[in-house]
Amino acid sequence: MRVFRLALDRCHIVFYPLRGVDGARWDRNIVSAGSHLLLLSCGSAVVSNNSLLSFATDMVTVSADDLLHEVTTGGSSSDVKHKQPIDGRDQHVWLFEPPASQGVLTQDGLTQIVFHKYHAGTYTMLDNFLNPYWTYLTECLPMNMAPNLVTALGGMHCVVAYFITWIYLPSFDTLAPNWLLLLNGYCTIAYYTFDCMDGKQARRTGSSSPLGQLFDHGMDCFCLLAHLSTAHTWAMGGNTPWFWASQAALQFSFFVAQWEEYYTGILPHANGQFGVTEVNYGQALLSVINAFVDRKVVYTAASLAAIGTAWPAMMTYLIFASIFRVCSVIGNTKGRFSALSKLTSPLIVSIVPFYIPSVAREREVRFIHLTIGLALCLVTIKIIVFSMAKQSYAVIQGDILPCLLAAAWVRHDVRLTEAGSHLLWQVLSVWYFCRMLYWTNSFIQQVCERLDINLFTIKLTKKKD
Repeated sequence: MRVFRLALDRCHIVFYPLRGVDGARWDRNIVSAGSHLLLLSCGSAVVSNNSLLSFATDMVTVSADDLLHEVTTGGSSSDVKHKQPIDGRDQHVWLFEPPASQGVLTQDGLTQIVFHKYHAGTYTMLDNFLNPYWTYLTECLPMNMAPNLVTALGGMHCVVAYFITWIYLPSFDTLAPNWLLLLNGYCTIAYYTFDCMDGKQARRTGSSSPLGQLFDHGMDCFCLLAHLSTAHTWAMGGNTPWFWASQAALQFSFFVAQWEEYYTGILPHANGQFGVTEVNYGQALLSVINAFVDRKVVYTAASLAAIGTAWPAMMTYLIFASIFRVCSVIGNTKGRFSALSKLTSPLIVSIVPFYIPSVAREREVRFIHLTIGLALCLVTIKIIVFSMAKQSYAVIQGDILPCLLAAAWVRHDVRLTEAGSHLLWQVLSVWYFCRMLYWTNSFIQQVCERLDINLFTIKLTKKKD
């Protein structure tokens, strides 16, 4: 009983089941390892035989021997060693982040993710107006439906819209059938509505976890490709510089939003009364309206230039607003330089299409767009994960190098044929897709194992007798 009293004196209930280094598992309140029932699960210490465990909220590392010594001999609590998990965000890294013993996350990073608390930005009037409808739709879902499955269902709408558009508009420069615009509008509405329901489903089923935020924001990042595709289905700007400017502005601004959360802990949702809800539903509405418009008459070179200028200009404003907020949080010049330098890799990738000769670019609009998009997805998903893990993020991401080398090859090798260039961008887009799947699967497996949860199903807890 003295052991239990000691534990309760400094106890903070743990909300997630964890795994010890010796493989033992334990539930929310009781720690057990083999036949030994040791103590209540506390924020101060969790002990399994002679293994060492450390995690929030007090971030104490303690061994079974240390604890038993304290109980049996009356040792001082100062004998227990305190260890905060490393916050690597202040560590400036140029090329290689500190390696993880396995997977892509360090043990300190996993610990930070386990106890991560999501802090959303402000909500707009439209968010507040639609919230009761999103809640009603969520209550129509089965109780055994995992929230990440809700996220995936929304994301699949974007995948379907993207690939059907690819069939009819391989280069985004021809007139699309009206039904395709209606389909894209519906898919955008469905995607964002499911995106607003997954968190509610998690709270409704009691299955909220940090993995939900990671999966949600990663899916949002991937779906940007479909949003760009939807916009140029009616704008038909595939063979113009405005297409590449709009892709750069959209994906780079999304990265900057995640970069802001990396430093401030808050993900911006809106600027005043205009935010992501207005953008997504507004894009869907534009797609539907354009199905009933003579687009050859409306979208001339002049009007496309106006749209192509306005969109990047708005994104540029949001980018500088994020930069201002981050620099306001960081109080020293060295820290600001380190933070701003992390924008280097996505910025370089964003402007790569303008380095490729226009003739080669126009021949391979779809595959260059896909390669650039997936490369930006990869570096953005990485900062999303490292933001929650509080791990250092390298200034130069090695994953951007294949894209840069391919662009240089196309620009400078006059012997490269059209067929060779086509094959190059095809192979590179497949490589980036596989690389992204490998990286995301690695951290998902690590987080699922650490939290003892499944990605697409709700794990039922066994009732104890």
